[in-house]
Amino acid sequence: MQTITSYLRYLSNPAWGRSKHGWFQRDQRVAARTSEQTSIQQIRELALKLRDLTDDELTRQCKSLRQEQPKVVTVFAFATEAVRRRLGFELYDVQLLAGLELVRGVIAQVHTGEGKTLIALLPAVWHAVNSRSMHVMTVNSYLAKRDYELLLPVYQQLGLSVGRTDSDLTLAGKRSAYACDIVYGPGYEFSFDFLRDQTQLISSRRQLGANTQSRLRGSTSEPIVLTQRGFQAALVDEADSVMLDEASTPLILSPGGGQPAPSPEIYLRAMELAGRLQQDVHFTFDSSSSTINLTIAGRQAIDAVCNSNSSAELCKPWAEYVLKSLLAKHTLQKNVHYVVSGNEVHIVDQNTGRIFAERSWQAGLQQAVQAKERVTVTAETLPAARISRQRFLKKYAHLAGMTGTALGSEKEFLGVYELETVPIAPHRPSLRIQFPTRFFGNEFNKHLAIANEVERFHAGGQPVLVGTNSIQESKVIANLLMSRGLNGNVLNGTQDQTEASIIAQAGQFAAITIATNMAGRGTDIALSPAARDAGGLHVIATQCHESVRVDRQLVGRSARQGDPGSGQFFVSAGDSLLTRHARTLAERVHSLAENTGEVDQLCCGELMEHVLLAQTQAQQNAKAARAQMYAHDDWRESILHQL
Repeated sequence: MQTITSYLRYLSNPAWGRSKHGWFQRDQRVAARTSEQTSIQQIRELALKLRDLTDDELTRQCKSLRQEQPKVVTVFAFATEAVRRRLGFELYDVQLLAGLELVRGVIAQVHTGEGKTLIALLPAVWHAVNSRSMHVMTVNSYLAKRDYELLLPVYQQLGLSVGRTDSDLTLAGKRSAYACDIVYGPGYEFSFDFLRDQTQLISSRRQLGANTQSRLRGSTSEPIVLTQRGFQAALVDEADSVMLDEASTPLILSPGGGQPAPSPEIYLRAMELAGRLQQDVHFTFDSSSSTINLTIAGRQAIDAVCNSNSSAELCKPWAEYVLKSLLAKHTLQKNVHYVVSGNEVHIVDQNTGRIFAERSWQAGLQQAVQAKERVTVTAETLPAARISRQRFLKKYAHLAGMTGTALGSEKEFLGVYELETVPIAPHRPSLRIQFPTRFFGNEFNKHLAIANEVERFHAGGQPVLVGTNSIQESKVIANLLMSRGLNGNVLNGTQDQTEASIIAQAGQFAAITIATNMAGRGTDIALSPAARDAGGLHVIATQCHESVRVDRQLVGRSARQGDPGSGQFFVSAGDSLLTRHARTLAERVHSLAENTGEVDQLCCGELMEHVLLAQTQAQQNAKAARAQMYAHDDWRESILHQL
């Protein structure tokens, strides 16, 4: 009854809020922030005293904290001094403030370029000193390796052990990493390590009777040694990407993939038949949800062709194979959703633009795409284990996250993860100039205008970063610029080894960089003095993304830490956001385009309002899909527990 009363009080009074720690009055946040400022002062004073200690004394005293119940300010002071000694950095007040909030267990909105790598160290040290195994999750393996290597000397100075998990490690290597106080790795790798442990446990249960018989005969079986050792504390970097965007699909472990299919001709025949079927006659296609359904006429056409053929090698009805072929043909585009490398199909992550060679679509869709591209068709694999990212992350007793774009998703963070969202002010005010969005009747004229803008900024020495929505579009822009004698660095998710160095050079004088979506996310773009004098980094977005947060992340790569910078969006009637979620708007943009192909700037303000409505609708659809998948995952888990 008390909880219901508090909830009603919250609904009627916006001065009340809720976090995983319970109900609180929002004016308590003001008091808490005042207390945190006092804590920051105490951290500074104690860190100053620690400067008199030798390195060995600092390490020894930090280790002794594990025998006590130290205050947060004490632990943060040791971390602050270790950072100063090993990296030569003085932590900003806002970094200490963010660390204090993360210890409480929140989603901290930390602006792009504010030093989240160093911020993550603070709660990591706090939990490690309190004997909690700490998992620091990044969006990809490169960032995990970079942060691990950068901070290793700091952790060693504090007497803490740190490891790293990745897909290329042996089982022994992973166990060694998880035995450390702090473990770095990409978020998905922690999940897959958990699923691998679960498959071992399931296998051991199945062998329980056989093991009992073996013991009766005097023989013993090898004990199961799990990779992970519990879920005590985790910090998720780029939390919106990991906890929201990537949470739309479950994590599925399917070992043994990559072998050639025993009957590839089935998939090739299904693709051939899919090419004969007509839209709105044999199947319907909903572009907004990318769903395809066969009509009665379509099923009859499939039966007429396939029933006379032997189906001894079929694992499912012909209609299922053809339906997957239709999905591959009409919803998945080469150099947008996947790339073909050698004789293989690799998936492109739509949230990051990164190519994942080890991922594959399930239920025959991967094989349908392989048949479409005429590469080796691999065998379908059966999932050994699966879990949603939401359910996995909620296993941690202490969970927190950071991102530059949390605001706008507070309700979902609170409703799913029971985590309050707390904005952290930037170290220096942003000087970014946001130019008005430009609209075009078609993609051709939009791309020409983008090339003109790149050429104009380049002539003035201002570095330009062009963010595209697909590899295909990045190639179009790059070719246009090359035809004008402008050679830019193209970053499209295929250069894993050189990605960071390419994006890091984007802030040099007159540099031109073309990056797919958020490729290179997490890598700092430092301005050269000449580039700063020229106006700083200018970001051009070739489309508005379905998620406003992704747009904010892209433009947020300019004007960091008080540097100058600017950004602008270019929209055409053919952009995927409009064609999928706002067809009427797409038609209007096309009709308003003048002879130049561009819409008069006087109309653009109103058009932008409709774009924002389309983005809101797309985000609501994505949120509903995540909720449905999460509910299904919970239902599936409850059924398994009853068996």
